[in-house]
Amino acid sequence: MKKIIIFIMTAGVIAGTAFVYHNIKSNNAPSMIEMITTADSDETIDIEIQSEIIIETDDTLPNDDIVNAEGKVLRIKAWDEEFKYFIENYCLDLIPDDVSLEWSWFDANESLLSVYQEGLYTELAENDSGFDSNPIDIFFIEPYYALKYTNSEYTLNLKELGITDDDLINCYPYTIDLGTNDYGEFKSITWQASPVVFTYRRSIAENAFGSDDPEYVQSLVSDWESFDKTAEQLFDKGYRMVSGYDDLFRVHSKRTIPWVDANKKIQIDDNLFNWVDRATHYTLNEYNNNTGMWSTEWFDDVNDSSNVFGYFFAPWAIDFMLPLSNTIGDWAVCEGPETNYWGGTMVCVNKNTDNQTLACDVIRRILTDTDNLHSLADNGYLANNMAVMSEYAKTSTSDLLGGQHHNQVYHNAAMKIDVKKATPYDMDLDINFISAFTSYLSGHDDKETALNNFYDYSTEMYPELNYK
Repeated sequence: MKKIIIFIMTAGVIAGTAFVYHNIKSNNAPSMIEMITTADSDETIDIEIQSEIIIETDDTLPNDDIVNAEGKVLRIKAWDEEFKYFIENYCLDLIPDDVSLEWSWFDANESLLSVYQEGLYTELAENDSGFDSNPIDIFFIEPYYALKYTNSEYTLNLKELGITDDDLINCYPYTIDLGTNDYGEFKSITWQASPVVFTYRRSIAENAFGSDDPEYVQSLVSDWESFDKTAEQLFDKGYRMVSGYDDLFRVHSKRTIPWVDANKKIQIDDNLFNWVDRATHYTLNEYNNNTGMWSTEWFDDVNDSSNVFGYFFAPWAIDFMLPLSNTIGDWAVCEGPETNYWGGTMVCVNKNTDNQTLACDVIRRILTDTDNLHSLADNGYLANNMAVMSEYAKTSTSDLLGGQHHNQVYHNAAMKIDVKKATPYDMDLDINFISAFTSYLSGHDDKETALNNFYDYSTEMYPELNYK
């Protein structure tokens, strides 16, 4: 029989002695504790005393098999039940009968992503201590803060896990870039692409321009000069181009420079100042309805009582927003003047998972299984597989979008997304910028105050950053 020694750590104090302990790397490691005596020292040092439990194992089982044995609980951490639906509808058959599926949620009142992040990072650190018998195996993150996790030691390189270049060959390129950290390691991926497209009311297009055809409408909004001219024409006919201040933000937040440079200095992209100028122009000239995203008024503007022409939506937002309206079928999509991504939840694997094989199977399923990819597309997703979506786009239509072959528009837009300037700070700095300048756009602050408020918010949140 072989023996595996498990050490239980308890706190203690000792004088005149220091301890160094090491993780066991092989069966013949002599001891976890290596004592180093500090002669002639009266120093009192906090230490951790360790006792051992001996477990007998079968001699025939190799050590590598003990270390890499798959766990009996697949533990997944997420912040809402969309992910439960996804796993249970597309991956449940991968889970062996003797493995239970356990979900770890945040309380509904604490579902803000910032709260989720804080709890997740704490739990990953606890898992990394090596004394958690039930670590997180798979967890979900938003792409805007992906680098916080993929740059950390807590995530597993998916290629080391077993995901191959062949598994990734059809992924939209920007999703590979989002999942690759600053050191070139590929640590996260999404099952969906989430390009932002201009989503407009067919009836308003017909009344204002004589046609609701997506190709024709695209010609009216193909660049920002055309977009602004169309907004003016719509105003003259009693309509509003967009609902609120921040409807234009997502497509203006496409980076030409990183939010933060190598010296931790905040850099504001000219595109963001272009958003401020355009949002100011639209507000002063009543080309929008002065709403804020997710407000009741913003939601109401998808209904037939509204005079709003369009929104910049990602596929998931179309699938979420339009069914709540009384205008189903009165919408269509075109690429618009510019694209970017919005959302597209990403999957990571905890470095300390005890279910590597199963985690690899789940990720490979969401990227390569044709039946599941078609099912995802049927349910409104732009599945993260270019080959499948290129073929699917030829025949698929959307009732929400009046029978349009919408996936071709999504596919074309997704191919143009560039995220090579991403930083770990993107989500919070975006939110701070919108918050500061919404006060300006609504008339509460002048532009200089808004800019200073942005810097104050951001450097208070991240003291390591500067802007001077």
